[in-house]
Parts: sequence; structure tokens; C-alpha cells
Amino acid sequence: MRHGSVLLFSLSMGLLGWMYHSAHHQPPPFLASLIKYFVGAGECGSQTSSLTQSEPTSQQGRETWFARVLCNPRHRSCPHSSSCLHYALKAMASGGVKGFLGSLALKLLSIGTRSPASLPRLVLSPTFLLKLLLNPDHLRLALFVAWFSGAFRFGACACRRLRNGESPTNGAVAGSLAALGMWFNPSPSLALYSAWKTLEVLCCMGVKSGHLPAVPYATELLYSIMTGYLFHVAAVHQQYIKPSYWRLLLNLTDGRMAQFNRHLLYPYKMDSARNFNGFWPDYKLEDLSPAFLHAYPDGLVSIPQ
Repeated sequence: MRHGSVLLFSLSMGLLGWMYHSAHHQPPPFLASLIKYFVGAGECGSQTSSLTQSEPTSQQGRETWFARVLCNPRHRSCPHSSSCLHYALKAMASGGVKGFLGSLALKLLSIGTRSPASLPRLVLSPTFLLKLLLNPDHLRLALFVAWFSGAFRFGACACRRLRNGESPTNGAVAGSLAALGMWFNPSPSLALYSAWKTLEVLCCMGVKSGHLPAVPYATELLYSIMTGYLFHVAAVHQQYIKPSYWRLLLNLTDGRMAQFNRHLLYPYKMDSARNFNGFWPDYKLEDLSPAFLHAYPDGLVSIPQ
């Protein structure tokens, strides 16, 4: 699906934003601390209020909602003291700096991990530093984090004005709007992680409230199923597995995961050997059955290309 990761992340952040704004259903501490780092503690755990405003004057009635957002300092349910626009722009600027510096630090860490000895020499090179600072990946992540931080605050403030009060629904709208920033820096891994964590939190809430049954050893069972599925994909559909997972499985199995003869799955119309075209195990002929020798008398040459 086109922009599927953005839509999935938007749905997940809508639910997490609802929890973050709720006084009774906070997200797990790790996720709550991440959201707090990027959007601020002022948006956390606000109580739902049923505020009522006095009748607007004729002058107030003629004002547009956009004019009220720009001119009025803040809504009385907002957690900040400055104007809503200043509140959002401040988070946007801070988020852009955090995103740029975070991406820069990750790049330096990656270079240092691959070649620790050359890192000091590269850092002292003006050409390398200029190339590093102008890397478009840093700008994309900075735009993503800037939009996320600023749009969350702006969306929350706009909902407080429209709904005339605080509510967890404001957090849901703000979270969904903030997540659209992934368009600048698509990350299927982040979208899937947030979706699975959100599903985990919802299941825990369902068990705690009694709407879902508590399954004994559910964590161990789920871990076993997911590990088995990961090994299955690595053996049968290796071309679809993430490179980081593939390297992990190679390390865990001492390279044996790459020694499967995936060409044998060709009769089942499976493209399992796409990345192993030149590989054929060094079989001992006395260990092979007559049927195998009849089907593959010339080894790899017997496989249609």
C-alpha cells in the first residue's frame, strides 16, 4: 500500500496520543517517556474537563477560528503560558534540532562501529565533515521530528479551542496529525514497532479490565511463535527478511542458516534461492537417496534458470 507505513504509524500514534492525554490509561513508561521527550510533559495526563464559556460578544462572534488561534494568547485549558502558536513553533524548532543531531550521532556511531581506527582521522577532515553535515538523511529525520513535535502541540491546542476543554480525544487527533510527519522520513520498522506496542498495550488493558482472558505463559508462547515464524521466513523467503535480522540469524546459527539448499524448493514455484543462485552444498554421494540423484544428477546445473 502506498504510504502504508505512514497510515499505520498515524493510527498507532492516535491511540498512543489518546492514552498520553488520558489520566487513567497511560502508555508504558518507555513509550510515555519518548512522547514526553518530543512533545513535552505539559501534554501528559491532562484531566478531561467540561468547561463552558460565556456567551460570545458580537465582536468575538465575527472572529474566525484561525484569527482566535493567532491573536488570543492561549485557551484556558492549555498547559502553557505563551500563545498556542509560539508553543507549537518552539516544539517544532526544538524537534528539528533533536532530529538533526540524533541522525548525525547515529551516523558517527555507525562509522565508528565499522572502522573505529579511522573515525578520528575522518572527523578531523573538513571534506568529510561537510559531506556528513549535508547528508540529506539528517534533514529528512529533522523534518520528521520537527513536524511530529510541533504538529502534536498545535493539534492539541486546536482541539482544546474547538472542543472548549481538555479531553483524551484531543490527544488522539494530535497524535494522528503528528504521525503524518513520517512522510518526510518513511520508516516501516518504526511504524510496525509502534503498531505492535500499541496492540500489546490494548491487550494488557483488555486483560486488566476483564474484557479479555488472561492466557498463561502468553509472553513465552508469543515469543516461541514469532521466533519460529522468523526462522521459517529466513529459510523459505530469505529475500523478504530485514538485513539486520538476517545477520542476527547468521550469528546465532554460526552461518548455517545460509547453507540450506533452497534450490530444492523450485518445484513448488518458490523463489527461495533468489539470493543463492551460485550455492549448492557439497553433498556426500553415499548419503543421498537414488531419487535425489535421479532428480538432480548434475547438482546446481539441474536447476532450471
